Amino acid sequence: DSMTEAVLRRHVALFFYFALQDEKLATQATVKALQKIRKRAEATEQEAKGLRTITDLGQEAILVGVTQKIWNHFKSSIRNTQSAVTHEGGWLVPNGVQLGPWREFRKESAEDEFLILLWSKVLKLSDQGIAKGLNVSTGTVRYRVGSALRVLGRMVRAND
Repeated sequence: DSMTEAVLRRHVALFFYFALQDEKLATQATVKALQKIRKRAEATEQEAKGLRTITDLGQEAILVGVTQKIWNHFKSSIRNTQSAVTHEGGWLVPNGVQLGPWREFRKESAEDEFLILLWSKVLKLSDQGIAKGLNVSTGTVRYRVGSALRVLGRMVRAND
C-alpha cells in the first residue's frame, strides 16, 4: 500500500507550513517539492525494473530527502518576525492552537532536530523512512526526536 497523491500533497504542504510559517513561501516550496518527488519516484520505479510501486519506506525516504533539499533552498527567505500566516490563505489552524512556542522552537533548536520532529511527529513518518532519507541510523533519528521534544517541552512550559 503506497502513499496516495492526496496524502503526499497534504504531507508536503504541512511540512512547509510548519517549517516556513509563511503562506506564500510554503505554497511555492510545496509545488517545487511535489514536482521533484514525482520525478524521483518515477526514476526509482524505473530503477526497480518495472516494479510499479515503491515501498512505503522508499516513499518516506524520498519525501524526507526532497523536503530537506527544498527547505535548504527556501530557509534563507524566512522572515524572523511574526509568521506570515493569515486566515484568508486557507491554512486553517484549529482554535486554541498557539504557534508562538513552535516559532520559538524553530529559531532556537538545532535545525536537524527541528526537521526530524516535523517529519516524525507532525507528518507521522516512520523512524526508518526518516533515517533512510537522511542516510543516518534509526537510533540517530530517535535520539534527535527525543532531544527536540525536550527542547519544545521547555518552550511550551516557559510560555504557560
